[in-house]
Amino acid sequence: MDYLASRGIDVYALDMRGYGKSTHVNGTLVRAESCARDVKAVVDFIKKQENVDKIFIGGLSYGSHVAVAFAGKHQEDLEGLMMFSYVYNSVNPAVQSI
Repeated sequence: MDYLASRGIDVYALDMRGYGKSTHVNGTLVRAESCARDVKAVVDFIKKQENVDKIFIGGLSYGSHVAVAFAGKHQEDLEGLMMFSYVYNSVNPAVQSI
């Protein structure tokens, strides 16, 4: 992120619910689809803040699953999708429509 930001690219990061510095609720199952709804709110904020129509979105590990879930429902918001350390054992149905 620092590398991109140092070259004038706006970079945002967020912690998914239950991960990082977000609130941890013991025993709560966090699904990619619910995180993707959170991402939609952040994307809408960024698009308004930066006055852009589309953005690139990336995810690392579990964040890649969230990014794919988001992309499957909100292709109109995306210029591109980056997935790092994406692990799967079957094709996510959301990917089939991309």
